[in-house]
Amino acid sequence: MGPSGLLPHQQSGVKFLASRQSAVLADEMGLGKTVQALVALRILAQQGEVRRALLVAPKSLLPNWQRELAKWAPGLPSQRVDGPPKQRRWLWQFSRACLQLVHYELLVHDGAFLRDLAQTGRLFFDVIILDEAQRVKNQKSAAWKIIHAIPRRRLWALTGTPLENSLEDVRGLFLLARPGLLSPRMTLPEIRSVIRPFLLRRTKEMVAKELPEKIYRDRLLELSPEQALRYAEAERKARRKLEETREASLGHVLVQVLRLKQICNFDPLTGQSAKLEQLKSDLESVLIPGKKALVFSQFVSTLRRLLVHLSPWKPLLFFGGMSQQERERTLRQFREDPSHQLLLLSYRAGGVGLNLQCANYVFLFDRWWNPAVEDQAIGRAHRLGSSSPVVITRYLVAGTIEERIDELLRTKRSLFERLFSRADPEYQLGLSWEEWLGLLGAPHRQAA
Repeated sequence: MGPSGLLPHQQSGVKFLASRQSAVLADEMGLGKTVQALVALRILAQQGEVRRALLVAPKSLLPNWQRELAKWAPGLPSQRVDGPPKQRRWLWQFSRACLQLVHYELLVHDGAFLRDLAQTGRLFFDVIILDEAQRVKNQKSAAWKIIHAIPRRRLWALTGTPLENSLEDVRGLFLLARPGLLSPRMTLPEIRSVIRPFLLRRTKEMVAKELPEKIYRDRLLELSPEQALRYAEAERKARRKLEETREASLGHVLVQVLRLKQICNFDPLTGQSAKLEQLKSDLESVLIPGKKALVFSQFVSTLRRLLVHLSPWKPLLFFGGMSQQERERTLRQFREDPSHQLLLLSYRAGGVGLNLQCANYVFLFDRWWNPAVEDQAIGRAHRLGSSSPVVITRYLVAGTIEERIDELLRTKRSLFERLFSRADPEYQLGLSWEEWLGLLGAPHRQAA
């Protein structure tokens, strides 16, 4: 660690940000993107190059930014944009804080007012920092349009997953960070070459040699007899509906996919679950005193069932419907109370921004169809500060939609490699309509 308290890769990241008006810091989760951005901001503020800055982050991460501000930029005046509309309007116009902090939802809520300020020349930032910037990858989203409309000199996008589904994710980010850099017809190799000066991506394996390894265990399971009957019946009904419907919408297909996934977790009538039995067995073998584990699922309903069945480990629940106070209390209990050995998290709520190095084991109870989401979940435990290997167990039910999802994950896991390596293949990214239908084992159809 250098004299500034920064690790070498963080020092180079600070230089990268501070020297660029357009930057995408795409370090893997857990390498300190927040710290790098704050130190770069502090340096530019001390040099007089930044007098007004805006940080936009998910609501759940703003307390973390405020804590890190006190440590890495203690002299930097900051103010959170919050409170009733009248107060927020005053803050947007007259706050003298060098750094204003706001969450994405509130930014969208104040969008019309911000556009009016921008159009009349009353709104300008020397730098806008976007945390978890993949949230504004979609050019059609309200948040993207508002950020695009705000005048600024610099824009830094921080994201561990600059590409989640398709090359459009990258285009969306760079249309904010560096308008005009990418054209719609560019191929993957051309995009990789053009964005290289403005994008910095490091993995834990590249920069944190001391970080313990990740150990993967895949559990291939079979449905219980009751689950198998229910699954076969549901799959037949899903295919029959597709055959009977002239124009199948993506929403309809998604409903069928989610239904089949839920049956793989629990039988809807008897509650039997091959995964639950295996999870109990795994937890009994690894959760000795002093050890902790994370369990991820796409479904809050699944997590609520697990909460009942896994009571010996005093599990805690973490999901999107909780208030900020409930989330912070739950995380504090899990980190500090040795009796709470298990944290049950939804992928979306628990996949970003959490530091849970105290966990030794990660269980993926069901699989998401985007590998970046799974990697984010695993990254909650495998971070700088981890002192022991992190064991990741992935449950997969044979002969079901989960095997087809696993095949897609294996293919899509090459997204980062193909974008950031020297390889030069042409590759169709994202989940196509045909792939969605393929999850149901259905023939290709035209989307409605």
